[in-house]
Order: sequence, then C-alpha cells, then structure tokens
Amino acid sequence: MSKPASRRSSYDDLAALVVRQMHTIEAQRQPIAHLEATVGQLSARVAELERRQGRNSGNSSLPPVALEA
Repeated sequence: MSKPASRRSSYDDLAALVVRQMHTIEAQRQPIAHLEATVGQLSARVAELERRQGRNSGNSSLPPVALEA
C-alpha cells in the first residue's frame, strides 16, 4: 500500500525500515550459504557423473564404479 504523495517518511520511519531490512538480510545469510554449498556439491556430482558417462569397457581399463548414495 503506498503512502499519499503529500506524506514524507520521517527519519525515524526510514531508520526503522533500514533496521528491518538489516534483520531480513541477516536472517537470509545462513540459508543462502547452505544453498551455495549445496549447489557446489551438486555441480561436482554432475561433473563426476558426466565424466563417468563417457567411460565404458571399450575406452577404460577400470571396472565400473558403484554410484554413491
């Protein structure tokens, strides 16, 4: 809901908004870090699976490796 054009936010209103935004950002830091770590792990897993996909008994002297859960 927007404020009427004639009403300007006071310094206290703006300061309270900044504090709320800082709390929101801080609350998002840990979930974002967790998601970034997960993306890194999954990217490495995809790269490994893509590497394995190109390997078969005709082009590798190694036996097939069981996939880890």
